[in-house]
Amino acid sequence: MDKRKNFVRREVVIPPIKDVADFLHIDYVESGNELRAHCPFCYDPKRDKESKRTLTISTDKDFFNCFYCHTSGRTLGLYAKVKHGAGFRVMKSNFAKVYQEFWQDYNGGVELKAIPTRPTNKSIPPSGDRRLDAFYSALLSFPEFELLPEHRRNLMMRGLPKDQIIQNMYRSVPENWNGEGDMPSALLRKLSKESKKYSRLAYYDGKRLKLSYLAAQWAIQHADQKPEYKEPYGVPGFFKLADVWMVKLSEGMMIPVRNIKHEIVGIQTRVDKGANKYITMSANGLPYGVSEKIARIHYPMANKWIQHKGKVAITEGPLKADIAAYWMNVIKPNDGYAFLAIPGVQTTSQLPFELGRVEHKYQMKEIYNCFDMDKLTNMNVNDALQSLSELLKKLGWTEHSVTWAPKYGKKMLEQYTALALKKGISVTLTGKWETDLTAVCRSLKEAGVDYATNEEGKTEYWSPVSKGIDDYLWSVVRYKKAQGKKQQAVKQQGKKQSR
Repeated sequence: MDKRKNFVRREVVIPPIKDVADFLHIDYVESGNELRAHCPFCYDPKRDKESKRTLTISTDKDFFNCFYCHTSGRTLGLYAKVKHGAGFRVMKSNFAKVYQEFWQDYNGGVELKAIPTRPTNKSIPPSGDRRLDAFYSALLSFPEFELLPEHRRNLMMRGLPKDQIIQNMYRSVPENWNGEGDMPSALLRKLSKESKKYSRLAYYDGKRLKLSYLAAQWAIQHADQKPEYKEPYGVPGFFKLADVWMVKLSEGMMIPVRNIKHEIVGIQTRVDKGANKYITMSANGLPYGVSEKIARIHYPMANKWIQHKGKVAITEGPLKADIAAYWMNVIKPNDGYAFLAIPGVQTTSQLPFELGRVEHKYQMKEIYNCFDMDKLTNMNVNDALQSLSELLKKLGWTEHSVTWAPKYGKKMLEQYTALALKKGISVTLTGKWETDLTAVCRSLKEAGVDYATNEEGKTEYWSPVSKGIDDYLWSVVRYKKAQGKKQQAVKQQGKKQSR
């Protein structure tokens, strides 16, 4: 076995060479386990033919070679040579410096404080996307994670048809698991004793430990990986307990998070119980648990990409994006909507890299802000989105803010304006209800007035019926269906009367 490759894969976790080629914007044609590309070191578009692809990139060996200029190397060498020239060599003496430069560049400017010489809890980066996809796909195929009827009903109530539910691979972690499955009792006792050392495992009883163990072992057994890479180092959610691989689970519905190639690079759980509704699968703080770049930007399977003239929309949360992308392309099939879902309104560190990929691949520079409508009334969200707008402007993207439910918004504006006047707060209206609503809410907040508590005593910045873009699109579809049924009933009635 190649010791250097094993070191790179397991300890500093360099992504697969194909991912790095994409990151470097290398133009290639894929053929089996090989990529044929224009050599970035010797290809001259003015001199050479378009068909001259002399650079061969082996995806199974993570190796590249140009049979014209004979430049060759491994994954990190490809990055270093593109950045510093074909004559640059990665050696033991400069490996740490090159890797630090690569890490910072590949992760959107995030600085790597120290290169881990072996997996520790201090700093563990994630593996490459193909490797994440292999383990997460295997994990979601675990028989005990079959989608529960109540979760299926929830998805259908939110507007997803059965074929989309199947395609998106939603799964369930059952709360009342029957505990079936083979596991040595001595090992279970050992895991139970070891789990008491970690606060994150405080609620793990015997059944949870057993399910965590069985699911992890299933994923390891069924992951499409070579034997030497079968252990899930660098996969968020996996960790070691008593030298045994486990996976951190939360009871609820598992939602796959996908990259632009639709590879599964994370899992978010819509939990059945608890204050936090959505939790990203993570074992941060546990032995061998990934500690960086855990929550990823999501690209729905229903995205419709149209080069140059398609529309890119951004929202928060993978499930919301899945629903919105599907119905937006049903309602407007010719426009070509593609959604990006960031993990949270303040989690934008990955956007420069992801938008760079979109721009390079589809030649787009306009983006539609489809965040929840409380962006107009919740000043914490509004402030975060202002920072996002500044980032988009800095990256050269043109932002369009999308709003909906104007009747409800204007009604809120009337109520809040009346409240402000009652409290002696001066109000100046421009006639644009979105701008005015935000200005009035900001004035109320600065004056210390509670304006978001509903009749039940709960904080509500916008009605949940039309808060999200997914809720709004599904309501439009339901309305159109209802109108269609009414028209059909009128036609049927007219036929009966004509007889």
